[in-house]
Amino acid sequence: MKELTLSRPQPITFYTGILALGLLTAGAHLYLASQPDESLRLIFLLNGLGYLALLVVFVVPQLKKIHAIVDLVFLGYTLLTILL
Repeated sequence: MKELTLSRPQPITFYTGILALGLLTAGAHLYLASQPDESLRLIFLLNGLGYLALLVVFVVPQLKKIHAIVDLVFLGYTLLTILL
């Protein structure tokens, strides 16, 4: 009888998902920064720009050496965004 094995998704699937969700999150924060509420504008703007900067570092091939560090920073940045 044949055993069922679970296949793992390819890393490209994860990277595409991270990129898509990161762009969505950055876009949402930049959109919220454009709203009339003055008190939160700067926070949303900086958070959106931070996501864009992390995404650039995440996809630039010349920075693959520090990709493991960027993964952890991205995770921490996302957790900090959710908690605050």
